[in-house]
Amino acid sequence: MYNISPKSLIVGKELIYLPTCHSTNLTAHDYLSKSSNEGLVIITANQTAGKGQRGNNWESEPGSNLTFSIILYPSFLEVRNQFYLSKIISLAIIDVLTTKLGEKIKIKWPNDIYFDDKKLGGILIENILTGHKLKASIIGIGLNVNQTEFSYQQATSIINLYNKITSLPELLTEVLESIDKWYSLLSNNNYDLISTQYESRLLGRNIVRKFKTDRYFEGMIIGVNEQGQLKIKVENETLNFDFKEVEYLHET
Repeated sequence: MYNISPKSLIVGKELIYLPTCHSTNLTAHDYLSKSSNEGLVIITANQTAGKGQRGNNWESEPGSNLTFSIILYPSFLEVRNQFYLSKIISLAIIDVLTTKLGEKIKIKWPNDIYFDDKKLGGILIENILTGHKLKASIIGIGLNVNQTEFSYQQATSIINLYNKITSLPELLTEVLESIDKWYSLLSNNNYDLISTQYESRLLGRNIVRKFKTDRYFEGMIIGVNEQGQLKIKVENETLNFDFKEVEYLHET
C-alpha cells in the first residue's frame, strides 16, 4: 500500500507497513531496541491503541488517515534544546498542509495542527536521553485525512475542508520529505530560523483570547521560551506555562 520513494536523505528511506497495530510508537520502541536505521517509518492503517499527549486517546477511522511513527537519532541535540524537535515536526506538517488548505493552518502549542479552532492532527514525541544529549527520538504523528465524522467536536479533516479525497501515500511522501528538510536545518543549528517560523505559525499569536488555569483570564500568546513553555502576556506581565497548565478556550 505504501510503496513510496520520498526524495529525502534520512526520513522515510525505510518503511514498514502494518495493516493493524496497537500503537506505532510502541512498535517503534521494539525496533529501536534492534538498532534500526535512522529515519525508519512505521505506519499502520488501523491503530487500535493510539495515544496523544499525556495519555489522551487518538481517534482514527481505519484506512482513512495517516498514523505513523519515525525513529530519529538526534545525538547532536542537547537535552535543553529538545523542544526544537517539536518545532520542526510541526513546521514540516504545516508547510505541507498550507499548500492544500491555506494560511489558516496553525500550530496549537505545543504541537497540535489546527485549522481555525478545529484539530487536524497531533504529534507525540518520546525522547530517550543519554547525559546532556538526545540518544533517540520516536516521533508519532496522526493526521486526519479522509475521515468525515468524529466523536470529538473540535476535530476535522482534510476532506471536510478540501472537499476531495487525498491520496494517503502521496501525502505521506510530502510529509516525510518536509520533515527531512526541517531535520536537516535543525542538525545544522538553524535555531533562530526554526524559532521564528514556529512562533509565526502559532494559533492565537498576538490575539487577545480567553484562557483557563485555576481561573479564567484573558491574555495574548506572544511566543515560546527556550524551555518550550508558552508565553502569554496578561496586562503588563508575561506568564510562562508548561503543557497542561493552561487551557486554550475555543471561541463559540
